[in-house]
Amino acid sequence: MLTVTEPAKQELKRILFERVDHPLAGVRLVKGNQPDSYGLTIDIELPGDQVVEYDGSKILLVGQDISTCLDGDVLDIEDEVQGKNFVVVGKK
Repeated sequence: MLTVTEPAKQELKRILFERVDHPLAGVRLVKGNQPDSYGLTIDIELPGDQVVEYDGSKILLVGQDISTCLDGDVLDIEDEVQGKNFVVVGKK
C-alpha cells in the first residue's frame, strides 16, 4: 500500500477542491511516459482502487497496477522554485 504524507494529503485536497466540482471525483495517480514517473489526473473511483481519504474526502485514487508497484513507498510533496512537486520515495 502506498503511504501519503500529511503535506501531500493537504495539497491533493487543495487541488481537488480548486479544480473539480463533481462529488464523486478524485485525483488519480497514473503512470507517466518515462520509467518510474507518475502523473495526476481527475477520475472517479474504480473497483479495486486504493483510496486515500483526508478530512472526510476521497483525495487520491490509485489503481491496483500502480498500488502493487508502489507497495511500501511514500507519496510526499516538495517545495521548489517552480512550486510544489509530488515525489514518490522508497520506504525508509
